[in-house]
Parts: sequence; structure tokens; C-alpha cells
Amino acid sequence: MKNEGLDPDRAQTSPHRCDTERFHRDAVSSAILLMRADPSANLELETLAKTATMSKFHFLRVFEELTSVSPARFLASLRLERAKRLLLETSLPITTVVLEVGYNSVTTFTRLFTAFVGANPTVFRARYQEFAQLSISDLVEHQSDTAPASHMLFRLRIIVTPPPPFEGCVFLGLFPSSVPRGRPIIGTLLSGKLKTDLVVPSTFTSAFLLAAGFRREVSMKSYFLPPEESTLVGAVAVRRIGAGADLRISLRPQVLFDPPIVIALPLLLIDTKRPGNKLIGR
Repeated sequence: MKNEGLDPDRAQTSPHRCDTERFHRDAVSSAILLMRADPSANLELETLAKTATMSKFHFLRVFEELTSVSPARFLASLRLERAKRLLLETSLPITTVVLEVGYNSVTTFTRLFTAFVGANPTVFRARYQEFAQLSISDLVEHQSDTAPASHMLFRLRIIVTPPPPFEGCVFLGLFPSSVPRGRPIIGTLLSGKLKTDLVVPSTFTSAFLLAAGFRREVSMKSYFLPPEESTLVGAVAVRRIGAGADLRISLRPQVLFDPPIVIALPLLLIDTKRPGNKLIGR
């Protein structure tokens, strides 16, 4: 009698598939560990592929499958994360920071930093110094309405599910791609009840809702430089925006294959150009 619950072909190929997946994860892990050991090193694709014992093209494909980004983008995120740390924890001039993290051009570094983090290095450092003594409740109270200017809007109901027990806050952002970069289409901050309605332009046919969760006891520094060992993350694709259904996003601990969160989360919630802003108006 045929066992209806078992596909013989799948049963024969499954062990091989598992071995292949394990090899891919181990190979990419070795390359990521090499990048993390010294992000400033000149690590070409050929070097990383050799570390992973793969051809360049095979390595590139597998790396992107496991991390959602290219090796170059992952390395850039590690460099920018280190740059953020140096900007927050030292008084080094920006020209020195640029060299410390592996770039030779201040212009190139500043362009990448601004695009990924959401503020240029000078503003990032200055804003942190202004925010350092604030609490999460200050951010919740003074976050500005970041809804885009559009006559075609609809509400997207979001429900965030963290692993229990969890007491803290969650930053939410709607981005065009699966990796957060720069300013979101719209963003908000949840503290307490992890449910909200986002007002979203209906012109977007697809986007990605990304979340970062923090325990209640963390300092303001963690929002500018999220610690990978304790920050919770989540992502969900938003297709055919306009349906109006509830959207659930689950949070999980970060893993080795997750690129660092390089955006300056508090700056995505505050309109720095709005006159008289209580948090950063000067």
C-alpha cells in the first residue's frame, strides 16, 4: 500500500538538500565572520568566495539568498555601523573615522552614510548629543506626523507580535526595499500597546514593513546604535497596498545573516526641519 503521507522522490532527495543547505549556511557564515572580524579590510568578492570555497557567482547568489543583500552591501553596513560607533563614542574627526572604517574618500563615505543612516555624519553626531538625555516617552510625545503628502491615502492596521515576555518599544517603518535605508515612506514608534494604524499613500503597490524592538531598560544610545545581541527585528512584505486588511509582523532575535541596522531610528520619527520642534529645535 502506498504511503500517502510520504513522497518517495522527496524522501530520496531531502537528505541531499539538507546537506546542501547546511553547506551554504556554513560557507556564508565563514565569509560574514571574516567581514565582521575587520570591516575596514579590503575584502574583494573573490576573497570572500574563496573563504566560502565557492565560485564567485555561486557565492554571490547564495549570499543574497541567505542575507537579502549583496556581500558588498553587507560589508558597507558593517563599516557604517562601526563609523556610527566611532562618532558616538569618540571625538575623532570625521576624516579619521573615514580612514578607520576602510574608506579613502570623505565624499564617498559621507554620501553612503547619509543615504543609509538618514543623516550626514556631522548631523548624526550632533543629534545624538541633543537626544542623549531624552527618554523613550519624549520620543513618543514629540514624534511628528510623517504621513506623505497625498490625496490618495488609506489606513494600514499593524499588529506587532514580539516573543514573550516583552516590555518595551518598537520602531516601525515602511520602506521600498526589504533592507531599511534612509527615511521610510512612513514611520512611527509604538510604546505599550503594539497596535497602530499607519496612513499610507495608495500609490505604492508594494513595500516592506520593517520593525526593530527594544527592551524597556535600554538607553537612547541603543536607538542610534542598535545592539545586535538584544534588538528584535521583523519584516513583512506589503503587497497591493489598499486592501485594508490587518497586517501582522512578528519580532525575532537577530542572527548572523542579518545585516546591522544602520539607520538612525529616532531621526526617522522627527521632522528636523519643522520650526520650534521641542526635541531638536535650536
